Amino acid sequence: MSRTLWSWENGGLIWRSTSIRLVLPSMETLSLTQLVPILQLAVGPVILISGVGLLMLTLTNRFGRMIDRTRSIIHEIVEKGHSPVIVANLNKQLLMLQRRSRILRLSISLAAVSV
Repeated sequence: MSRTLWSWENGGLIWRSTSIRLVLPSMETLSLTQLVPILQLAVGPVILISGVGLLMLTLTNRFGRMIDRTRSIIHEIVEKGHSPVIVANLNKQLLMLQRRSRILRLSISLAAVSV
């Protein structure tokens, strides 16, 4: 059975055992130039994930508004007796919304995969 011992030596915390010696530097020994890269590595992924999350929130809100508009146009075509010119215009709007929905679904999928 190995014996472990923590000690404070040379400005750092040292863990000793019969098989392993681990030296952890104390916070006093880290200079600002050593601390900045560590903080950059720790904060970078958080910023990336937050940014992609906000992008996905925007895209899903737009997708929801597009679905609402599509439903209202379909309701207008079915329930109200419009002239053929107005129905043709509404059908053109539905085609544009369909194209927009494909782009939005692809954008949301690619944003989710990018993280």
